[in-house]
Amino acid sequence: MSKKLAKKVLLIGWDAANWKVIHPLMDSGKMPALEKLINTGVMGNLATLDPPDENVKKSIARTVNESKFYLARVFMHSRKMKDALPILEDLYENFPDEQRYALRLAQCYVELTRTADAKKIVDETVKKLKKQIRF
Repeated sequence: MSKKLAKKVLLIGWDAANWKVIHPLMDSGKMPALEKLINTGVMGNLATLDPPDENVKKSIARTVNESKFYLARVFMHSRKMKDALPILEDLYENFPDEQRYALRLAQCYVELTRTADAKKIVDETVKKLKKQIRF
């Protein structure tokens, strides 16, 4: 029976990376972890889409926003509300219809005893939800 191959893939995207700089650093032993990844896997350049595909742009934006949201949740879990607040405010400002951003922001406001701000966010979110459900 043949050995089953792993189905997990790790794709590392490194914006503005330059192999002409990276290879000498690896050769001098300054990047052993990256060198190990490359020696046990595959490396190469990704082609650039010109002009950029709209779906790729949306996917990248979604990934960035999810990373920001995750970071804000980590801060909140660590009780670092002041660190989470600007991230959540930015997400809510740019995506006011995303309820989970709104509700986490409201939660953050409550934790910082900014109840009037929290009430405003919750009221706006409830109003939007009622329009969607058509109460």
